[in-house]
Amino acid sequence: SNQVSLKVYAFSVDNWKRGEGERSFIFKLFETCLQEEIPKLLENNVRIQFIGNRDALSGSLQLLMKRAEAATKGNKTLHLTIAINYSAREDIVSAAQSVAKKVAEEQIEVGDITEQLLENHLSTNVIPEKYRQPDLLLRTSGEERLSNFLLWELAYTELCFTRVKWPDFDELTFKEALDVYSSRERRYGGRERRFNFNER
Repeated sequence: SNQVSLKVYAFSVDNWKRGEGERSFIFKLFETCLQEEIPKLLENNVRIQFIGNRDALSGSLQLLMKRAEAATKGNKTLHLTIAINYSAREDIVSAAQSVAKKVAEEQIEVGDITEQLLENHLSTNVIPEKYRQPDLLLRTSGEERLSNFLLWELAYTELCFTRVKWPDFDELTFKEALDVYSSRERRYGGRERRFNFNER
């Protein structure tokens, strides 16, 4: 398949600690960009979906997100997932609560709980299963931490950290990251296996 999956961390639950002015600017910018990008998403056959808690977001932003998801639902070239007001820890807790509720209501037995079952209750279940676990995580601006992003899904992901700031992250920088990644061994706990992008 030629489909590609990209996940972007736009706003974490911890970002609410920032000043009100900065938060307001971020959300206004996000809303403006989303409004402008919908035609481009359609033109380039991109499907967009959002994960995270939408309840704290403005009504206008929630409406725009819903509209973007509906408009791009049939697109297949790129599956773009944007995490907004997202917390991986909260997502795992929520999934565990959902599974526990099913056990309490005798819909399933404790022995039925598997990694796959729990994964299916995470918010990332909107992503096609073969793309849920990223091959590569790119972190810009010299930061070297996961910051509560996709903690479950990143179990076997290769991590790449760069000092290049996000606004300066261009096609050349991306290619350099892919070159580094292609040279790494992907063992998944087993024997050496070098990743080849042509496999996709």
